[in-house]
Amino acid sequence: MIKSFYWILLLSFVVNASAMAQQTGKDENPNGNEASKVVFGKADKLSLYGTTNILSLGGYFENNFTLGLGLELVVGHRWNRFLHTGLGLGLNNYDLYDNLVVVPVFVEAHGYLLDYKTSPHYSLSFGYGFVNTAEELGISNGKGGFMLHPALGVTLGQGRRAQYQLEMGYRFQRVRYTKEYIWSTDLDEIDIYYRRFMVRLGVQFNFYLK
Repeated sequence: MIKSFYWILLLSFVVNASAMAQQTGKDENPNGNEASKVVFGKADKLSLYGTTNILSLGGYFENNFTLGLGLELVVGHRWNRFLHTGLGLGLNNYDLYDNLVVVPVFVEAHGYLLDYKTSPHYSLSFGYGFVNTAEELGISNGKGGFMLHPALGVTLGQGRRAQYQLEMGYRFQRVRYTKEYIWSTDLDEIDIYYRRFMVRLGVQFNFYLK
């Protein structure tokens, strides 16, 4: 779990540092007015983005409210205002009192509904969540499962080199693994469908490659 966390932090640092190094250029729209429209894309360059997200996951499990946290990194291509697509990697925990960690690998599509610097946006992610195998915690044969996450939110600073996102959505995640208990020789085959309301905060860096 710790190694996975460090790898994601490292990837986040590399992507964001590369993007920030290019912020010496001007914004895509030189008018800093919030009401000004955004001009997307440059014909001779590849329009890319990198996003680092922190998320909270809340929901009920066996009639008890549980809260989890997560970290995710997404890198991808900005086709136009309505459609950005990317690949993501995360590290999620669905219960702070549980040591189970899910590592989702997913594809993402999102876009802006208005061509203004402050705009509502949609987001849809789907992929597969891998379960960390930790025999010292009694977790083995981790198989993970399908992940789906639709969301709506708002973007501040659309069209700038750095923009901020706040969104709310719902996360579906299937988890399968074998649980062994230290006080018993019995083995439980766990198959859980997590359904979690999610609040996600993110910073997205936009940059170009020739």
